[in-house]
Amino acid sequence: MQQLQRLGIERVLDIGSNGGCFGMQLRRCGYTGRIYSLEPSAAAHEQLLVNARADLSWFALAPQETVAAGRCLRAEELRQIEALKIDALEQTNDVITSYLPHIGNVRLLQEQSCCAANFLGQLLERQSGIPELLCSSLP
Repeated sequence: MQQLQRLGIERVLDIGSNGGCFGMQLRRCGYTGRIYSLEPSAAAHEQLLVNARADLSWFALAPQETVAAGRCLRAEELRQIEALKIDALEQTNDVITSYLPHIGNVRLLQEQSCCAANFLGQLLERQSGIPELLCSSLP
């Protein structure tokens, strides 16, 4: 949480959010900014919707909805993403690939899967600076 505060992070994109554990952890630590959570698994996405339901600054997205129904984050929203957590599986590859060209201001990063490494190189190519790594546990 100290990293988020120190860097003035107001928008977090959580790719592979499961039921929303990372978002809940952010809220318990006092983070009040926007959280965009993306989860491909239908069962986990249902739990994510339950956990984010009462939070007006927490947006639960499912890849099948975001692309097919046009409910994806717009380019201008993606340009404002300042912190990125990727715990991605192959189901989210298309969405991540469509988001990456628009993300270029990430100052804080956490990756939690081997699939994420493919995207990190692409992200860093678009960045003007190298983001800090988010500590794995938030105080």
